[in-house]
Amino acid sequence: LQRWGDRCVGELKLETETYRQRPERFLQLIQSYVANEARPTETAHERPDAEATVLAQLRGRPVQRWLFRHFLHRTRTLVSARENLRYLRTRGFGIVRDLFVALGERWAKEGVLAAPRDVFYLTQAEIFAYLEGAAVQPDLRAIVTQRRGQWQQFEAMPAPPDRIRARGSVYAELERLETLRPAKIHSETTGEANALRGIGCCPGVVEGRVRVVLDPNECDHLNGDILVTVSTDPGWVVLFPTASAIVVERGSLLSHSAIVSREMGIPCIVAADGVTTRLRTGDRIRMNGATGEIERLDLDESASEIAATISNFLAQANQ
Repeated sequence: LQRWGDRCVGELKLETETYRQRPERFLQLIQSYVANEARPTETAHERPDAEATVLAQLRGRPVQRWLFRHFLHRTRTLVSARENLRYLRTRGFGIVRDLFVALGERWAKEGVLAAPRDVFYLTQAEIFAYLEGAAVQPDLRAIVTQRRGQWQQFEAMPAPPDRIRARGSVYAELERLETLRPAKIHSETTGEANALRGIGCCPGVVEGRVRVVLDPNECDHLNGDILVTVSTDPGWVVLFPTASAIVVERGSLLSHSAIVSREMGIPCIVAADGVTTRLRTGDRIRMNGATGEIERLDLDESASEIAATISNFLAQANQ
């Protein structure tokens, strides 16, 4: 926990409570691994040795074989260095987080704030100005109350469109921005209402139950369900071992979800636009991690149930 405890979901947000700050969350995570019967190794695709395959194709071409091995070695070294640098950034954020947590505890004891974590409702400029005696509004409690109310409003709002067009003041254009929201989901479909398509990142065909997770802190384990979410970061890795497959609304072949799923051998699809709005927890789908195809299996059945319900209602009304 002391060495790696800052690596968690939302690790680059100062308001995040890390495993180092709350060790009980880490214990709960271990308990979920022990209790979880579904293992990704049961559905992991047996991937061929890509390096051996390429070298076999380059037999008799010594220069090309040398270049391939050289660039492969360099790529592995630099990718590892990139990930190490990212972790050092996470540790840096952890140090800054500790500073603000300590400041919040101090101000809570002094009565400046009602609770230690209220410090995260303030901007850095407001905090520094208060420390320097140059605050425009020295009543920090009033600012926190206002921000908490705004945060609750933001949570209830729908997600904004991927792209926003505005002229002049953005805030003056907020009402008009709603008209720019796409009228339909821009998913590439196969022509059927129950089909979606994304980019296949790790091969494997999985049929199972969907679990839509927008906040990983609200989910301890997936129990073999198919994880469906908007995007992931390194902190999401703790959920991956309990998922039978992964479907992500955003991303590319080199995004976090794609890379980690290949390392773990978990079938994965990314860039499946609109998947979190067209699928709900409990839906059954069949996903192909090689082709990127996603098919809903219970759509026709659900439609039949709805039709039967309507028919029964009309029959009772006529009686």
